[in-house]
Formats: sequence, C-alpha cells, structure tokens
Amino acid sequence: SDFERCRFIFGGRPMDRFPVGVPIFELQPLELDTVENVYLPCFDLSPDQRVKILHQLRVFSSRPIDPLLLTMAVADSLGANPSKTYSALFERYFRRLLKIEQDQNDRWEGWRYCLETFADWFLLSSGSRGVGMPHRSLLDAIAGNGVPAAQSLFTQLKRYYRLAAKDELEIVETLASASLLRSDKNWKFAHDAYEEFFAASRLRSTLATPQPCPISDKWMTRPGELDEVFSYLRELIAEEDRTTIQSSSWPDQWKQAALHSDR
Repeated sequence: SDFERCRFIFGGRPMDRFPVGVPIFELQPLELDTVENVYLPCFDLSPDQRVKILHQLRVFSSRPIDPLLLTMAVADSLGANPSKTYSALFERYFRRLLKIEQDQNDRWEGWRYCLETFADWFLLSSGSRGVGMPHRSLLDAIAGNGVPAAQSLFTQLKRYYRLAAKDELEIVETLASASLLRSDKNWKFAHDAYEEFFAASRLRSTLATPQPCPISDKWMTRPGELDEVFSYLRELIAEEDRTTIQSSSWPDQWKQAALHSDR
C-alpha cells in the first residue's frame, strides 16, 4: 500500500473506507468574520478590494469558504468587475495563472482545450479521480500514441491555437510552472477542484459535437464522486445546452445530474 508507512494522511476531499478505529479530523470551512478580521489584514489590499472580496464571498455563500475560494476571490478583486458565477471565477483565475490577457481569447481556448483533454484522460475516461498519469504515458498521449484521435493533442494545439510549445514536455512544464499541474509519482492537477472544473468544461464542449458521453461506465457505481463536476457543468451550460442534453444519448443518470441539483 502507498500509505502503509504513513502516520498522517491529508485529503482534499472526504475519504471513505477507513479501517475501524482510525481517528479522523475534519477541517471546517472558514467563517466570513474570520476572513474579514484575521486573513484579509494579511494581504496588501486597498479598501475597494476588501469590499469586493467580502461581497463576492457573500455571493458564493452556498459554498464553504476554503483556501482556494479565498485565494481566487483575492485575485479576482484586482479586476474591475467581480465574477458573477463560481465557474467564471475559476476561468478568470486560470487565465491569470497562465498570464493570458483579456484580449487573448484564442490562446485561452487552446489551453482550456488542453486542460479539458487532461481532465478527460485523468478523470472522466479513467473512472478515477486525483490519480493522473505517469510521465511517459502522459507525454505519449499528448503525442497521440495510444489515444483514439484523428490528430494528436499536440498537433491540434499547434494547428488550431498556435500554442507556443516546441514539444510535448514543454506543454506539461508550462502548466506546472503556472501551478495548474504537479508531479509526484504521476502528473496530476494541482487541486482536485481544477480537475473537476475542466472535466465539466469537457462535458460542455462535447455537447457541440456528435461525440458520445465521455464519462466512463466505471463511474456508474460511484456517481456521488462526480457531484462537483456536475455542479460546475450546471453553471456552464446555457438553456439550449439543456435541450441538447435532454435529447442526447447520455445515460439518464448523467442527464439528471446535469439538469437538476439535489442541493
């Protein structure tokens, strides 16, 4: 086991199947008063930024205030208009990490397509979450080896988006330097939420194509683990997308998850 020598295990998501008798400590979300009085004074913020951050955290009050949400809200406060949805907040944050200017939409579309594809390989098609892919397997997949596609991901990124990467390794290194990917035994997203967001973005993108639903049947027995993916998807889709989903060949379980929230 990967954990047999570990005395402590830290998880970014609720964990199940613990041995009986193992003590579990669960970190609770931050309170808004704590953020305002303890955390925000640690940042070099203008009064206007403080107002924007607190307003945004109240807008997203249905979500727990965790370090990622606070970090994104602080970064978003640098813009003129705060993001109105959680998904829009993510997109603006990712563009900032990749140093993509507001008028560089083609460049953003290229990197988003790349990250969507990684989320498909890592999560949707694999039936696993937070595992990623070994170094050589990922680079081979980017080059089109072992992946059922008319063109390799690398060729598509160069041909359709003119991404400035000389080879497959530079793509991975660029995303790692932007803190979107990390590597231990495997290459994986730096945060589970990043993987879930881009998985939702891939699902949204497939609605405009004749592709079948990319979600592996392996997820059918553990649908709750995709709750956050579908939460992002419901924010990303427009009304016409809802009609497309209803008439699609997606399994009914995923149609219901995409169109209706249990929250």
